[in-house]
Amino acid sequence: PGTAWPDSTYEDTGTTLNGQVVPDSGGGMQQVATTLFRAGYAAGLQVLERHSHSVNLPWYDPPIGMDAIVSPSGQDLRFRNTTGGYLWIQSSVDPVNQTLNIYIYGRSTGWTVTLSPPHIGHRYPPGPALVEQDPSLAVGQRRYQQYAIQGADVVVSRTLNRPGFTPSLVTTTLFTHYQPQ
Repeated sequence: PGTAWPDSTYEDTGTTLNGQVVPDSGGGMQQVATTLFRAGYAAGLQVLERHSHSVNLPWYDPPIGMDAIVSPSGQDLRFRNTTGGYLWIQSSVDPVNQTLNIYIYGRSTGWTVTLSPPHIGHRYPPGPALVEQDPSLAVGQRRYQQYAIQGADVVVSRTLNRPGFTPSLVTTTLFTHYQPQ
């Protein structure tokens, strides 16, 4: 496959602003994928394919464990529509508040969807700090390239109550492993 989107659209990196790590200028496609994933999962759609970030990027929390990525190399986000009707997906962007909202509409199924709070299992500490000398900096000046990020195993459970179906209660778990960095 391939897309006409530039690679920077997919690059989800951070930068330091006022001592905090915040999203850099790329990665817009990952924000869309994460927001669409959260909407589809909360709507009770069957997840066919979902890939998470390899590290837990703080700008996607809360909730931890509910991010998604897509890539030109083939990682995708796919759902199956099991509602028996059409779906309408609507998005809105608020540039002032820098938010993206995605809404999924469909026929009334009578289903209820319950998401558990994320359960963080094992935590993985980052390795030791790496310090490199940079002769271009003034004496005593520091520049942070990357803050340490803790790894973790995260589980989110979803229960669908589907009256009239057998079984009527379906619980699935979403497992995410984040590497430390």
